[in-house]
Amino acid sequence: MKKIIQYVLAAVMILGIIGAIVYSKYSQYVPENPPDTVGNSAGNLYNGGLFAESDKYVFFSNPYDHNALYRMLPNETEIMKLSKSQAYMLNAAGDLVFYYQSLADANMDFTTAIFKTSGIYRIDSEGNRADCIKRCNVPAMQMIGNRIYFQDYATKTGTHLKSISVFGKDEKDIADTAINPSCMIGTTIYYQGTGNDHYLRTLNAESGFSAPIYPHNCYMPQNRGNYIYFIDVEQGYHISRFNLSDKSVEELVPEYCELYNLSDDYIYYQTGKTDSPALKRVPINGGEAEIVSPGVYQNINVTSKYVYFNAFDEPAPVYKVPANGMLQLGTFSAAAKVVAQAEED
Repeated sequence: MKKIIQYVLAAVMILGIIGAIVYSKYSQYVPENPPDTVGNSAGNLYNGGLFAESDKYVFFSNPYDHNALYRMLPNETEIMKLSKSQAYMLNAAGDLVFYYQSLADANMDFTTAIFKTSGIYRIDSEGNRADCIKRCNVPAMQMIGNRIYFQDYATKTGTHLKSISVFGKDEKDIADTAINPSCMIGTTIYYQGTGNDHYLRTLNAESGFSAPIYPHNCYMPQNRGNYIYFIDVEQGYHISRFNLSDKSVEELVPEYCELYNLSDDYIYYQTGKTDSPALKRVPINGGEAEIVSPGVYQNINVTSKYVYFNAFDEPAPVYKVPANGMLQLGTFSAAAKVVAQAEED
């Protein structure tokens, strides 16, 4: 009888060990992405990467909770906190979100802060499978397929462009300059020059070959369809677009722009150098401008349903308008309410 009990206990222990191994591997399992996966739009990433949308969820950095990482459905329901760490440069793929975690976190006590470092992290939509991919300082990053392209800043060496797999392996050096990888089509990066000029250029992330495609100084290139949109510095900071097929350039916004983003149907942009600054929008192919809201705004982030933004140097409240269709100004009150509810509980 004793031997039977011993056999049973041994079998239970073995099964427990096997189960623990299987669970450990599953909990850190990262599925492969389709090759055409894009982590976030260039426009969102230029504006801090505070929102990123996957097939199901919108992941966002919640300014009402010290920029902690949350997720929700596109209609702002089913909001859930995923991590208390500050999250920026969000990139979404399937059930996972990849993000830059900054070192500073106003919500951490000193003991916790000692063990928290800045770097590229990932976590799933239920707040599980959290893992650090690389510890580094990241001014900009973009995910294409199964690779993350990122700027790596160090005090002694400056900012370099690198890439690493979403599995945290196979790190590669691409360029020893501060090339911003936010605007990518496949493995081609569209960026403004970082040396003697700020021309619109391309960089093949695999071969390292770089060449100018529009020899004029520009800023914030964004890809949409067969076009690269950009702020044309030499034309008074107006917004133009470059046709990738016939190489023609077309001006769309004939006034000074400080930043912008694209929805499916509109260009949203902040005007500057005027006595009446405002957030405005024009149709995606150009046309008559509409005032979204008077004032100076920043962090223009676009999802499938809304455009989010905040007043300059005032993270909250976060304002919103429908991304497409008629203008109706509101606030991102759902994000504030869930934080207030958690504090009451």
